[in-house]
Amino acid sequence: MIDPQLNAQPEDAGSAADPRQASIRRRRAGPVTQRAPHHFVVLHPHDRAAHRILDDLGLRAALEWQAEELARRIGVPCELAAEIGDLQLERELATTVFRIFQEALTNVARHASATRVDVHLWLERGHLRLDLADDGIGVPEIAPRSATLGLLGMRERARRCGGECTVRRRDPRGTIVALSVPLRFPSERDQLGA
Repeated sequence: MIDPQLNAQPEDAGSAADPRQASIRRRRAGPVTQRAPHHFVVLHPHDRAAHRILDDLGLRAALEWQAEELARRIGVPCELAAEIGDLQLERELATTVFRIFQEALTNVARHASATRVDVHLWLERGHLRLDLADDGIGVPEIAPRSATLGLLGMRERARRCGGECTVRRRDPRGTIVALSVPLRFPSERDQLGA
């Protein structure tokens, strides 16, 4: 279980303690909330909590936290089986895997009508592998040219890291997102904060 305090925002400028700032944030979020109040809210790349967890605790903890958020926000259990221990990956690679995971969960929340999500994270022959399977309605059989921006974005992120991301139907129902990326580790210089 991830410490709930990691979600806490600093008490600096723009914090929830300032009613004017909170009002501005509610007005900005209003149109999105009104259009899709039941949808899973995707973290933005600059989300402090996600980056703190990813940087401080690693990829496994960040995926666990995001899985818990899915269950909390839309009531779909997301079970994560991670066989990577406390593996510390190069930051760009860890962020890429995390963002692809987020996009896959967002697709589940928006389109799948799933009642369960199972995630497997493991190492295989110099690659980090992630399979995310839901029991929803399944992705339609589509040609690569008609893929959605979210699916194309996941594939492109994986490609930039030298990996591959595929999305396919699952039998008897549901979708599987399969990610494979070559392992990269932080350099000694990165670990020392240089």
